[in-house]
Amino acid sequence: MKALDKITENIYSLIEDMDFNFLDIDSIALNLGIDKSDDRRIQALIIYVMNQITFELGNTYLSYEEILNNIRNYNQNINDEVLEYNIYKLNELGKVKIIDDKYYLKEFYEAEKYIADKLCFLNDIENKPPKDLDKKIDELEKTNNITYDKIQRTAIIKAVVNNVTIITGGPGTGKTTIIRAIVSLLKDIYKARDEEIALLAPTGRAAKKMMENTNLKSSTIHRYLCWDKDMNKFSINEYNPNKEKYVIVDEVSMLDTILMSSLLKGIKRNAFVL
Repeated sequence: MKALDKITENIYSLIEDMDFNFLDIDSIALNLGIDKSDDRRIQALIIYVMNQITFELGNTYLSYEEILNNIRNYNQNINDEVLEYNIYKLNELGKVKIIDDKYYLKEFYEAEKYIADKLCFLNDIENKPPKDLDKKIDELEKTNNITYDKIQRTAIIKAVVNNVTIITGGPGTGKTTIIRAIVSLLKDIYKARDEEIALLAPTGRAAKKMMENTNLKSSTIHRYLCWDKDMNKFSINEYNPNKEKYVIVDEVSMLDTILMSSLLKGIKRNAFVL
């Protein structure tokens, strides 16, 4: 009976409570006689439109004009006063975050803020450069019959010394070569055991490639974070993080904001992240 009362009070609550699609619920609601300008519909529509634009454009925040223009695809008669009232109502309900002229869905704002805070925290950790690091790299060159260029050597040093490092470059620029060198140095300098190193990628194919190149076990990010498909949740999180000290993630450009936030929540507080 409580569920029926809730539906009667606001049928659009089914979208959030039971993960129904807005368009399906909206069709039912309109057939039941709910007015197109009903605040409950407008608020559900704002959330739907903001999600749509976010995924289409890849932005975590939107402008007021973007929201208004897209809302009018579903309700031509909506005006500034009605839209502004309902956006600020969603802000009061904690579903939308407004900062200056930027409009975020709460989930994306919190994820983006967590990413920034965690990366800044890792970046601020000071580590003393290991002794004879350059000499160790020279030895690696001789062992592997390879010569690292200046940029590659700098990347290797930074990854071994800093708690967070970003390595970028197109195909054929030596990213895989660098990863192999870093793994070797982690084992040599820090005496890292295989089980202390996590090799991760967003896809199974990329993870397999990492394993082939390093002879270490690798995993997809979802598997590493123990994704529950039915619940759409990760059991590895900030309250139950994994224990690996060194985390190397490939193909990070494929990650979205929510997955990146989840990954950073699922690693040790002071982990080395590459």
